[in-house]
Amino acid sequence: MGKFDTPRQRDFVLNELARLSIQGAFLRGRVYPKTLPPVPKSVDDQRTQLRKELVGLLRGYEKQYAVAVEPMNHENNIEAIKSTLNTKFRGCLLNQEFRIGTAQKALNLYLKYLWCLGEVALPPHCPFDAIVIAELNFPRGTTRPVWTKINSIEEYRKLVEAAKAKAGEKSLAQWEMELWGNKSTP
Repeated sequence: MGKFDTPRQRDFVLNELARLSIQGAFLRGRVYPKTLPPVPKSVDDQRTQLRKELVGLLRGYEKQYAVAVEPMNHENNIEAIKSTLNTKFRGCLLNQEFRIGTAQKALNLYLKYLWCLGEVALPPHCPFDAIVIAELNFPRGTTRPVWTKINSIEEYRKLVEAAKAKAGEKSLAQWEMELWGNKSTP
Protein backbone atom coordinates (compact mmCIF):
# COMPACT_ATOMS: atom_id res chain seq x y z
CA MET A 1 0.00 0.00 0.00
CA GLY A 2 2.99 2.34 0.18
CA LYS A 3 3.19 5.24 2.61
CA PHE A 4 -0.13 4.49 4.31
CA ASP A 5 -1.12 1.44 6.34
CA THR A 6 -4.83 1.83 5.64
CA PRO A 7 -7.06 3.58 3.09
CA ARG A 8 -8.48 5.63 5.95
CA GLN A 9 -5.01 7.07 6.72
CA ARG A 10 -4.57 8.00 3.07
CA ASP A 11 -8.01 9.65 2.92
CA PHE A 12 -7.27 11.62 6.08
CA VAL A 13 -3.94 12.94 4.77
CA LEU A 14 -5.28 13.78 1.31
CA ASN A 15 -8.37 15.52 2.73
CA GLU A 16 -6.10 17.63 4.94
CA LEU A 17 -3.87 18.47 1.97
CA ALA A 18 -6.94 19.49 -0.04
CA ARG A 19 -7.98 21.77 2.85
CA LEU A 20 -4.46 23.25 3.03
CA SER A 21 -4.58 23.88 -0.72
CA ILE A 22 -7.89 25.70 -0.35
CA GLN A 23 -6.53 27.73 2.53
CA GLY A 24 -3.53 28.67 0.38
CA ALA A 25 -5.78 29.70 -2.48
CA PHE A 26 -8.27 31.61 -0.34
CA LEU A 27 -5.80 33.34 1.99
CA ARG A 28 -4.83 36.09 -0.43
CA GLY A 29 -7.43 35.32 -3.09
CA ARG A 30 -10.32 37.20 -1.47
CA VAL A 31 -13.05 34.79 -2.47
CA TYR A 32 -15.86 36.24 -0.39
CA PRO A 33 -17.16 39.81 -0.14
CA LYS A 34 -16.32 41.70 3.01
CA THR A 35 -19.19 41.51 5.44
CA LEU A 36 -19.51 43.06 8.84
CA PRO A 37 -19.68 40.52 11.65
CA PRO A 38 -21.64 38.53 12.30
CA VAL A 39 -21.87 36.77 8.94
CA PRO A 40 -25.45 35.58 8.41
CA LYS A 41 -25.79 31.84 9.05
CA SER A 42 -27.04 31.19 5.52
CA VAL A 43 -23.92 32.81 4.02
CA ASP A 44 -21.65 30.99 6.48
CA ASP A 45 -23.33 27.69 5.51
CA GLN A 46 -22.80 28.44 1.81
CA ARG A 47 -19.11 29.15 2.43
CA THR A 48 -18.74 25.87 4.31
CA GLN A 49 -20.51 24.02 1.49
CA LEU A 50 -18.30 25.72 -1.12
CA ARG A 51 -15.14 24.55 0.67
CA LYS A 52 -16.54 21.00 0.98
CA GLU A 53 -17.41 21.01 -2.71
CA LEU A 54 -13.91 22.18 -3.61
CA VAL A 55 -12.34 19.44 -1.46
CA GLY A 56 -14.47 16.96 -3.42
CA LEU A 57 -13.43 18.45 -6.75
CA LEU A 58 -9.74 18.35 -5.87
CA ARG A 59 -9.98 14.79 -4.58
CA GLY A 60 -11.85 13.84 -7.73
CA TYR A 61 -8.84 14.69 -9.89
CA GLU A 62 -6.38 12.37 -8.09
CA LYS A 63 -6.83 9.37 -10.41
CA GLN A 64 -6.62 11.50 -13.54
CA TYR A 65 -3.24 12.89 -12.46
CA ALA A 66 -1.79 9.48 -11.53
CA VAL A 67 -0.34 9.65 -15.05
CA ALA A 68 0.93 12.71 -16.89
CA VAL A 69 -1.90 15.06 -17.87
CA GLU A 70 -1.74 17.19 -20.99
CA PRO A 71 -1.66 20.95 -20.30
CA MET A 72 -4.92 21.49 -22.24
CA ASN A 73 -6.70 18.92 -20.06
CA HIS A 74 -5.25 20.59 -16.97
CA GLU A 75 -6.59 23.96 -18.13
CA ASN A 76 -9.98 22.34 -18.71
CA ASN A 77 -9.93 21.07 -15.13
CA ILE A 78 -9.17 24.57 -13.83
CA GLU A 79 -12.06 25.97 -15.86
CA ALA A 80 -14.34 23.17 -14.61
CA ILE A 81 -13.58 24.08 -10.99
CA LYS A 82 -14.44 27.71 -11.71
CA SER A 83 -17.61 26.81 -13.58
CA THR A 84 -18.86 24.32 -10.98
CA LEU A 85 -18.35 26.68 -8.06
CA ASN A 86 -19.86 29.63 -9.95
CA THR A 87 -22.94 27.58 -10.77
CA LYS A 88 -23.50 26.37 -7.22
CA PHE A 89 -22.23 29.22 -5.04
CA ARG A 90 -22.41 32.48 -6.98
CA GLY A 91 -24.39 34.16 -4.20
CA CYS A 92 -21.63 33.96 -1.60
CA LEU A 93 -18.69 34.88 -3.89
CA LEU A 94 -16.99 38.24 -4.28
CA ASN A 95 -18.54 39.85 -7.38
CA GLN A 96 -20.48 36.58 -7.74
CA GLU A 97 -17.43 35.01 -9.37
CA PHE A 98 -14.97 32.24 -8.47
CA ARG A 99 -11.88 33.26 -10.43
CA ILE A 100 -9.45 31.23 -12.55
CA GLY A 101 -6.57 32.51 -10.40
CA THR A 102 -8.08 30.97 -7.29
CA ALA A 103 -9.03 27.73 -9.07
CA GLN A 104 -5.51 27.28 -10.48
CA LYS A 105 -3.89 27.99 -7.13
CA ALA A 106 -6.04 25.40 -5.34
CA LEU A 107 -5.59 22.68 -7.98
CA ASN A 108 -1.91 23.34 -8.67
CA LEU A 109 -1.05 23.47 -4.97
CA TYR A 110 -2.95 20.25 -4.28
CA LEU A 111 -1.14 18.53 -7.15
CA LYS A 112 2.19 19.80 -5.81
CA TYR A 113 1.46 18.18 -2.44
CA LEU A 114 0.42 14.91 -4.08
CA TRP A 115 3.47 14.92 -6.35
CA CYS A 116 5.77 15.42 -3.36
CA LEU A 117 4.14 12.37 -1.73
CA GLY A 118 4.53 10.31 -4.91
CA GLU A 119 0.75 10.04 -5.28
CA VAL A 120 0.57 11.62 -8.77
CA ALA A 121 2.80 12.07 -11.79
CA LEU A 122 4.68 15.29 -12.42
CA PRO A 123 2.07 18.09 -12.58
CA PRO A 124 1.87 19.99 -15.87
CA HIS A 125 2.05 23.40 -14.15
CA CYS A 126 2.94 24.94 -10.80
CA PRO A 127 0.96 27.02 -8.32
CA PHE A 128 1.08 30.61 -9.53
CA ASP A 129 1.18 33.16 -6.73
CA ALA A 130 2.91 36.49 -6.08
CA ILE A 131 6.28 34.84 -5.37
CA VAL A 132 6.29 32.87 -8.62
CA ILE A 133 4.94 35.76 -10.70
CA ALA A 134 7.64 38.10 -9.30
CA GLU A 135 10.24 35.81 -10.90
CA LEU A 136 8.70 35.97 -14.37
CA ASN A 137 9.64 38.30 -17.20
CA PHE A 138 6.95 40.16 -19.11
CA PRO A 139 7.29 42.52 -22.09
CA ARG A 140 8.29 46.07 -21.24
CA GLY A 141 5.26 48.22 -20.54
CA THR A 142 3.16 45.21 -19.58
CA THR A 143 1.52 45.22 -16.19
CA ARG A 144 2.58 42.25 -14.09
CA PRO A 145 -0.47 40.00 -13.55
CA VAL A 146 -1.92 39.56 -10.08
CA TRP A 147 -2.89 35.92 -9.60
CA THR A 148 -5.88 36.76 -7.40
CA LYS A 149 -7.45 38.80 -10.22
CA ILE A 150 -6.87 36.41 -13.12
CA ASN A 151 -10.23 35.39 -14.48
CA SER A 152 -9.64 33.89 -17.90
CA ILE A 153 -7.71 30.90 -19.12
CA GLU A 154 -5.97 33.19 -21.64
CA GLU A 155 -4.51 35.27 -18.80
CA TYR A 156 -3.45 32.06 -17.06
CA ARG A 157 -1.73 30.83 -20.25
CA LYS A 158 0.38 34.00 -20.28
CA LEU A 159 1.69 33.05 -16.84
CA VAL A 160 2.41 29.52 -18.01
CA GLU A 161 4.31 30.76 -21.07
CA ALA A 162 6.36 33.23 -19.02
CA ALA A 163 7.15 30.49 -16.50
CA LYS A 164 8.20 28.08 -19.27
CA ALA A 165 10.60 30.70 -20.60
CA LYS A 166 12.06 31.13 -17.12
CA ALA A 167 12.21 27.38 -16.34
CA GLY A 168 14.14 26.52 -19.49
CA GLU A 169 14.66 22.74 -19.69
CA LYS A 170 13.02 22.06 -16.30
CA SER A 171 9.37 21.30 -15.86
CA LEU A 172 7.33 24.09 -14.29
CA ALA A 173 6.79 21.93 -11.18
CA GLN A 174 10.52 21.28 -10.78
CA TRP A 175 11.43 24.91 -11.44
CA GLU A 176 8.88 26.18 -8.91
CA MET A 177 10.07 23.65 -6.32
CA GLU A 178 13.61 24.98 -6.66
CA LEU A 179 12.32 28.54 -6.44
CA TRP A 180 10.34 27.64 -3.31
CA GLY A 181 13.47 26.10 -1.78
CA ASN A 182 15.47 29.25 -2.47
CA LYS A 183 12.76 31.57 -1.09
CA SER A 184 11.69 29.59 1.98
CA THR A 185 13.07 30.26 5.39
CA PRO A 186 15.06 27.55 7.19
